[in-house]
Amino acid sequence: MKKPMAKPIVLHITSSLLIGGAEKLLADLLAEFIKHEHNQFEHQVIYFKPGPNLPNITKLGIKTHHVTGFFNHYDPICLFKLYKLVKQIQPSYLHATLWTANFYTRMISKLLGITSICTIHSNHNNGHKACDNLLKLILDQLSLNWANKIVTVSPLITDKISHPKYGITPAKIITINNGILVPSRLDNNHNHHFTIGHVGRFVPVKNQALLIEALAIVKTKIPDFNAIIIGHGILELKLKTLVNQLGLNTNI
Repeated sequence: MKKPMAKPIVLHITSSLLIGGAEKLLADLLAEFIKHEHNQFEHQVIYFKPGPNLPNITKLGIKTHHVTGFFNHYDPICLFKLYKLVKQIQPSYLHATLWTANFYTRMISKLLGITSICTIHSNHNNGHKACDNLLKLILDQLSLNWANKIVTVSPLITDKISHPKYGITPAKIITINNGILVPSRLDNNHNHHFTIGHVGRFVPVKNQALLIEALAIVKTKIPDFNAIIIGHGILELKLKTLVNQLGLNTNI
């Protein structure tokens, strides 16, 4: 009796499994892959920082690997360990998310000749500021084109990396707008009251001010709503002031 052929491996490499949009999206994506009846791949995950999304992934039966450096995941020891592990696993495809994992994956895929897909979740490589880190920007300019495919989660990011300085052909870029999973069946027992929810750090790159300004417009059309904005950060006081200025105190 012939042994079943091993499935090709998709190796997902992420900088973090902490609480965050990119981390949650990876966990949700893996859950969708695993339950899909036509899933043709074995999925494994390499992560640098553990966090609450780790048990969400391991309970799916997905093999995970923790890689770190001597000091942190930015030092060369981490890159060397990652290279050795990828070479050992011999995946058919590499999928990376978050900046450090993306950069390391592009280098390793070029060295080992493995097809790589890099997902970019932020318009700024700093992640927490509305500006780029100069060193990261230079490294991106040198290496972004090494990825076989680049997935962006918004047209704004697509426009940015389409700049000629990156030398990326349009065929390499796929835009998949960010979203969340919703139930296949919605409760019909609803009324005219509805609640809008947002969770995120109060920092410029998250741009909650735009959401608050949009809610002021919503109020002119549909005054009977509530919004819950949860988070913390340097812009907390400014956002509260904006809520008061726009007369949204009773809504948010």
